[in-house]
Amino acid sequence: MGDFAIRLRYPGGNKAITVSPQATYDELKHLIYSLTNIMPDCQVIKSGYPPKGISADDSISISELGISSGETLIIEALPEAPKPIPKQNENKPVPQVPPQSQIPNRDGKVMIRRIIPADNSCLFNSVGYAMEGRQKHMGEYLRSIIGVFVESDPVNFNEVMLGKQVEDYINWIKQPNSWGGAIELAILSNYYQVEIAAVSVQNARVDLFGEDGGYNNRIYVIYDGIHYDVLVRNRSEDSPEDQDETCFSQNDQEAYQGAVFLANDMRNRRQFTDLANFDLMCGVCNKGLKGESDALEHCKTTGHTNFQEIHK
Repeated sequence: MGDFAIRLRYPGGNKAITVSPQATYDELKHLIYSLTNIMPDCQVIKSGYPPKGISADDSISISELGISSGETLIIEALPEAPKPIPKQNENKPVPQVPPQSQIPNRDGKVMIRRIIPADNSCLFNSVGYAMEGRQKHMGEYLRSIIGVFVESDPVNFNEVMLGKQVEDYINWIKQPNSWGGAIELAILSNYYQVEIAAVSVQNARVDLFGEDGGYNNRIYVIYDGIHYDVLVRNRSEDSPEDQDETCFSQNDQEAYQGAVFLANDMRNRRQFTDLANFDLMCGVCNKGLKGESDALEHCKTTGHTNFQEIHK
């Protein structure tokens, strides 16, 4: 078996590589590090369609991971662990430098992004972090809550709105690999009685869910095209998570402006995936497709799920 041709999509660019299918996962991560400067322990590597995070032992070969030649791997970066402060500086205040152009509030805090695991439940876990005491594993619980809401209100949650029969939707949303979106954010806004501001990295647009509910508080999530993280307020990303401020007044303009600033900053660094416009090819029948909507429709009509990104 010859070397695999693989394309990497990572913050800041794209790169084509060749690698032996017998190479280990650890060797792949170190190759990615040499090309992207993302430390192996800080890499989130996603494959397939929809892209799913790879979780495997470092000794497993690339072919055993299910990666195939011609595939695109999406690389995301987790924040590195904060370095310990030298003892001689223990009694000195640690300088906190907010992102440029973001104005700290009166407590010296700014909006920051907290990374949520890439486990297909990132939307639910982002909301759970904000509303359930900074917990990052709320997917199963919140999926069940959504199922109850839909089942209890068949008038508003009907086949037209859900895109499928109510029973089918409930069974689908409870599956750990099902992605959440606008419908689920609207339901969670209702459940928690809070506005949810979903900020798009691609265009810094802010979609408000629960805006007409008369709620006083708001939480923020940020979406890069394939993944949700939660936005909170703290002195810096190195500050302890238990000091994160996760829920804000709907009139808090510093929180709103900080969220938009972070989205613009990520966009300027190309940290997003344009699912509507990237080019794909079905690996089963070689049909050319444009964006996520074409791929989903093709999957529905053919059952094919092996998609590869192509570059013109």
